[in-house]
Amino acid sequence: MNDRLRTAGLMLALAACALAGCSRKPSQEPKVWADRMDAEANERRLLMAQIVDDPHDLQASAALEGKAYKHLLKLCAANSDETKLDDKKNEQATFENLLKHPHLFRGELAGVKNAVVMEVEQAKLPAEYGLPGYTVLPAILAAGSPPYVQVYELRILCPPGSTLYAQLKKGIEEDKNPVMRVTGYFMKNHVKRTNRANEPPWQRPLLVCPEPTFRRVNPTYPAMSELQHSDAWDLLPSVRVDAPRSEERMVVELVGRSSGSRAQDAREFARVDGQLAALDDKAFVAQRVQAFRARLPQDHLPSAVVLRSSAAPAGSISAMVEALAAAGIKKIYVKDEAEMLAVADRDLKKR
Repeated sequence: MNDRLRTAGLMLALAACALAGCSRKPSQEPKVWADRMDAEANERRLLMAQIVDDPHDLQASAALEGKAYKHLLKLCAANSDETKLDDKKNEQATFENLLKHPHLFRGELAGVKNAVVMEVEQAKLPAEYGLPGYTVLPAILAAGSPPYVQVYELRILCPPGSTLYAQLKKGIEEDKNPVMRVTGYFMKNHVKRTNRANEPPWQRPLLVCPEPTFRRVNPTYPAMSELQHSDAWDLLPSVRVDAPRSEERMVVELVGRSSGSRAQDAREFARVDGQLAALDDKAFVAQRVQAFRARLPQDHLPSAVVLRSSAAPAGSISAMVEALAAAGIKKIYVKDEAEMLAVADRDLKKR
């Protein structure tokens, strides 16, 4: 539970730091940026807040948020040794916890042992990713014993000259799947379909990872023969769900009220696309929306995430949603950190 408590503590600390700076003019940065470690942690938190995997929103769950996805791929490029990542994995990031409480583990390292790849493709990375010569392998990973098999989606980053794709493809074709350990950064619970008509979509944890470590003893497993009567087999062959491209979602963080005694200091504040302003300043919200839309690729659907920190009143959510809608944002997602932490705390205490 240490990681969950650390996450909760970080959220509360960041909210307190933000409020400490709310009595300043909106053009000034709050004190949360004063300490570099806090700044990096908060920047990562807001980047991961862009990710949406609402089980009731098929297209949002099927999209890969480009800015966050590129960030995780670059982390894999900089940390390509799976054995070193395995030492840093979050032990609480289990299959069950990722499915139930994904918000607690965005960007956290999760590990899967004794697993096999059952589907694999290969894709070159466009120049915009900044990783020349690298490829990505979209894959389906299975672990556990039939009939209760855990299924993950992977995006494996491969350096120039890698032969991993050929190795995995050969194992699938010959029913001698290489047994591996995968450690990767959890992004979201991603949605896919099978190619069979009238079947509902399925949703499983997606890990962005470097190349795996292979088992030396009993190095292969006949997955295609052994898993035909398991949960994993029912999800294959997998088919991508079409969704609007989402390079970036605008993040609005509700940070609450300042502690000042003057009337003007008692206003509620929000960080709108990186800039602090009073919650009731609709003109400023409209200005930030216009700037956001100007930098967004034309074929991407403008969307926003309203993130309520633990210190912000619940009533501030509806006010910001209305302001964003008035400014022209049609798709708005709400993430209430206070409520999400409370639900996770109740759920995990029952175990």
